Amino acid sequence: MLVIFINHNSYMKHSKAVQEWFKSPKSCLETIMVQYMFITPVLLKSEETGKVCVTLKKIDEPLDLNVVLQLNGQNTTIFSEDVPPPSFFQCNDITAPSAGDPTVGFIIFSAIGTNTKILDRKSVVVQSTENHYFFQMDKPLYKQGQKGEGNKD
Repeated sequence: MLVIFINHNSYMKHSKAVQEWFKSPKSCLETIMVQYMFITPVLLKSEETGKVCVTLKKIDEPLDLNVVLQLNGQNTTIFSEDVPPPSFFQCNDITAPSAGDPTVGFIIFSAIGTNTKILDRKSVVVQSTENHYFFQMDKPLYKQGQKGEGNKD
């Protein structure tokens, strides 16, 4: 599987030979099966939402697309789509489960058709959110032994 993203217009400006190559029915770019981009967060905070995005181009057959979060032996489906030709783009939200200690998991991507099989796996860390506390005093500094007066309202 070869994945190439090329700015077609920049190559078209440079050379007549390159222009002819792009017009040729047997050019490399036209015989590439499927181009894909799979974007995931590297870090997810516990019980917070992140985004996973998938782009598929040059699809010449229907594909069965699945994207799954695999964490602590459990699978959570992010995408499960039947993708028709010629292209597909979608972003879905993913909410990380609660985690005490930082946990490493995987987001697994598969797009499978009759003649196409794309598999990809990316690591993701799920980290617990930390509580922060803010104490507001009635004055900025206290002398030793002095007590606060609290809220007078």
